[in-house]
Parts: sequence; structure tokens; C-alpha cells
Amino acid sequence: MRCRPVWIFHSHASVKDESIRGEKINYGDEFLLRAENYGDPEAPPLYVRYTTEAVPGPADRMPIRLSATKDSNCRWTTTPLLAKDRLEGLGSPIKTGAKLLVKNCVADKSLCVMNQNWMQTFFGPECGVTCRDYIDIHKMYTAENIFTLVSDVETKTKD
Repeated sequence: MRCRPVWIFHSHASVKDESIRGEKINYGDEFLLRAENYGDPEAPPLYVRYTTEAVPGPADRMPIRLSATKDSNCRWTTTPLLAKDRLEGLGSPIKTGAKLLVKNCVADKSLCVMNQNWMQTFFGPECGVTCRDYIDIHKMYTAENIFTLVSDVETKTKD
């Protein structure tokens, strides 16, 4: 049976102890992105890893890989999308549904979806994913870099 993986965020505190679940992740906290494969629970966990380029390569080369090795290239962090919220937002909890940037801690580049680079997979057509900052003429991040988190736990908000 084939199954799409579910992406699990492991906060810096749970890097050593992967049994920790449900911990809050704040803006600026480091975390790992782990693929949870419910199709084969015995499979080793795979982590989203940024591979640095030793020599310049083709522009369409994607430096994002899945790796069983947890090293510094697997560390990610989040920042609020709007520049005016970045300084004040550091350390505050990430709200479900908020627009944010996911950055690699080593490369300081944003995770992005390349909607012009589609691939046919077992699950149908899917976009390529890489690390690159897509910035428009107003120095704002474009849709390729904007993410939102979805959780099975509802985020409480103050009205």
C-alpha cells in the first residue's frame, strides 16, 4: 500500500526525544521536518534536508532531499511573512493558518514551491520544492515562499 507522508514538525526540544508530541513551536524556533509514513510504520524516518552546492549547477537542480541522517542541514525555522511583524513576532507562538516563511537555518534561504516545475508522480502531478527566495520589485516575498500550517489541534485565539 502506498501512502502520502504526513509532515511532522519536531521542535528543537524534541530533536533528541522523538516521543515528544504536541509541543508549541514559536517563530524563530528551530525544528526538523519529518515525513511520517503511515503506509509502513516500520520504515525509518526521513527528514527534509538542504544539500549545499559544492560547485554551481543547473538552475533547475533541486537542493532539497529526504535523508535518514539528522544533521544541521535538516534544521528549519519560521518567520512571519510581513517584515513589520518579524522582530516583534520572534518567540511568539505560531497560529494555525497564519502566513509565514520557512527558512533553512544553514542556507538562510526560504523553502519554496516551484509552481512552474511540475512532475508526474504516483499520486498525480506535483510541484517541485526547493530553497530560494522569490522576491518581487517591492522586496516582498511572492506566493512561492508563503506557507501556512495546518494542525489537527485547533489554535485558540483571543477575540
